[in-house]
Amino acid sequence: MPVRRIAVKCLLRAVAASAATALLLGVGAPSASAAKAPIGPGLFGLHVHDLVGNYPTVPFGTVRLWDAGVAWRDLERAPGKWDFSKLDAQVARARAGRKDILMVLGQTPRWASKRPNEAANYGLGAAAEPKDMRTWRAYVRKLAIRYRGKITKWELWNEPNAAMMFTGQPRTMALMAQQAWVQLKTIYPGNVVVSPGMVTRTLNSPKWMDTYLKLGGSRYADAIGVHFYVKARERPEDTIRYLAIVRKIMIARGVNNLPLWNTESGYGRWNPVDPTTHEIYGGATSMAYVARTYLLLAAGGVARSYWYGWDQRNYTGLYLTTNGRTAGPAGRAYGVTDTWLVGATMLGCTQRTAGALAGAYSCDLTRGATKMRVLWHPDGERTTTMATGYRSLLRLDGTKVSVNDKTTFTVGPLPVMISTAP
Repeated sequence: MPVRRIAVKCLLRAVAASAATALLLGVGAPSASAAKAPIGPGLFGLHVHDLVGNYPTVPFGTVRLWDAGVAWRDLERAPGKWDFSKLDAQVARARAGRKDILMVLGQTPRWASKRPNEAANYGLGAAAEPKDMRTWRAYVRKLAIRYRGKITKWELWNEPNAAMMFTGQPRTMALMAQQAWVQLKTIYPGNVVVSPGMVTRTLNSPKWMDTYLKLGGSRYADAIGVHFYVKARERPEDTIRYLAIVRKIMIARGVNNLPLWNTESGYGRWNPVDPTTHEIYGGATSMAYVARTYLLLAAGGVARSYWYGWDQRNYTGLYLTTNGRTAGPAGRAYGVTDTWLVGATMLGCTQRTAGALAGAYSCDLTRGATKMRVLWHPDGERTTTMATGYRSLLRLDGTKVSVNDKTTFTVGPLPVMISTAP
């Protein structure tokens, strides 16, 4: 069937449609060998607020400790007065489950804040840089020593380009990155330092990211962290243009050789103040969005993606669980997508331009000698005949049926996988 490479409109004039096409097909990944490597379990990350009492029931590879009561202001409520009980428990539980940990540094305690009376999402003064950088160095050093070899992935800040998350300047964040880098690498050279997780959907995100990297941030990162949230009512396919923007900046600042991590994302919104602004996704739509997100990010060369979250129901609007604990449709789809992708090699994704599946997306993968193809159409259902050589059809509900070259099947918003394995 005729296909065309996916082209997108980019928010930056400098990003051409052809660049976005290459990105989606894997050409824009850090290297050709990395683009063709099997997908590791680290692609499937989760946020779990209470990892000790609410361990996920679906497969995942890594956990990001954010909104888990272990920020700087939680650990050191007064100068030199530390409480590691919650973080110790979270680390112990993750390690018991053989899950890799990404620890997010910040937010600033009020006593250490340069602007202690400034409003912020996590309390007065939390979004400001420390008034004395010695307290920042001491904090990072304390964690690096205590969790040496137990936590080996460190993200420098959460969403510094969001006003209520960080109110300092990119230059200040670059200085903090340099000082954290020195502490983390000195204590344990195996530590992986991730850049501050910059959120893509804000108007200032391209400029902030570019400025931060230009002012020195590029020198203090082993991986680039980005939060690929889309805007209201946008769909997983809209992530393609955000990926193009990020890759363009990474290339310009000489860091496209570094792994790209999506350290936080999800869909929708739950607003306790004004319920009329809720943007909630459930049922088949929630299943489809989870699977399509991971497929497109894998095709775009993203090495890790941390879904927000497992046990939260008070911020985003697409929930993996039905009650904060039990996997719902989206949670089960997350687990099935994990089994589809982990250990497979992503060859790339295209979009059909003609034939019965015009407008549909198609992602090709291999697992040893087995060929796999995942198909979906975001705008409705289409009927087609099985491609030659495929012997089974797998659905996001976990079911599998045998097929042959004459089998007809439906492609719609819910991705389906066809495989040459029986």
